[in-house]
Amino acid sequence: MPQDTVIQQISFESDSEGISAVFFPFPVNANDFGRVILTVNDDEKRGVVRLEADVAPGQRLDPFKSALVSQSPLLLCKGSGPASAASKAPLQARPVLGKPTPLAWTNLASSIGKFQSDSDPNGIDLLTSGPIADAIRSRLGRKMDLLASNLSAISGLQRQGSLYWVTGNAPHQGGVEQAYVLLDANRRAVQIGLWEKGKLTVYAPQGGRLPVPQDIARLLMDSPPEDAVPLPGTAWEVVPVQGRAPMAYVDVAASPNIKSFSLFCEGNRPMMAMLLNKPATVQRVTVTWNFAGRLIDIPTGRANAQSTFWQANLTGSQLIPMLLRQNGSVMLRINGRLEGEALLAGAPLALRTAMRTCVKF
Repeated sequence: MPQDTVIQQISFESDSEGISAVFFPFPVNANDFGRVILTVNDDEKRGVVRLEADVAPGQRLDPFKSALVSQSPLLLCKGSGPASAASKAPLQARPVLGKPTPLAWTNLASSIGKFQSDSDPNGIDLLTSGPIADAIRSRLGRKMDLLASNLSAISGLQRQGSLYWVTGNAPHQGGVEQAYVLLDANRRAVQIGLWEKGKLTVYAPQGGRLPVPQDIARLLMDSPPEDAVPLPGTAWEVVPVQGRAPMAYVDVAASPNIKSFSLFCEGNRPMMAMLLNKPATVQRVTVTWNFAGRLIDIPTGRANAQSTFWQANLTGSQLIPMLLRQNGSVMLRINGRLEGEALLAGAPLALRTAMRTCVKF
């Protein structure tokens, strides 16, 4: 549908609080309203249509949406009502959309700062055509569509020495559905890091993994690792322990730092143990279990020299009662930072089996 027709078809007003109305004309899905905000009867002036970009720093609109926004404000129809002088200016001819430059080993240096695009002649084509797109496709195969989705919000091409890279994520899915593409111009090698449901898979070149620049190193530190459990996670289970009562155990899914939790009896005390996949640098942390808005904070202390094993006394805590009566999943935090989630399936049976000597059910 022509872009001017789309604008002219939007024509209604509110009966209660003025005549201005706000729309999102290019929604991506039910959770993402898109990158353009459209206001009809802007500033309470009948017939004035304003389009504004809603993009994060470093992101750009595609040429079609950029052309619409650049012509704002617009006049709905001739004679529809008073409008600003700018809105009375005629619409310019549509820009002729070109094609982005296919990314190749020979034009990496001249492409620094440019963005992946399907149609912007000032952008680069990283994923569909050219030598580097072919190299990525040979590594990923059927995962190419997932990579494209996980680079929907993407950085410009960056450089550190002979290394070039982009990072990105699916809309509102950072840490869960995200990716990086790393290029070594000297080796002409490609490495892709692809997070799917909160688990990282690295597609490295045949000659071995590439060294990662600081930007990607920070991303790896802040994101779920390769041995993370993918969402939605696994059900609780009872784990036997030699010489003592068993434990109720659950893996944590899509967490940058937590591997698992174990609940068990130590004498007559209910206890919680947390296993991390990398050392923590503090002496104590607060672990928060978020049951759909009901927060249970557990002060937790370091229990080994490597700072990967942590314990807490659950006497007086509401954690076990909440685990017994809730379903679905529970969101987790350490010192306020998101740390994935755990399924609640199987929790009542596992807890009653493992903790009957120290908890009254």
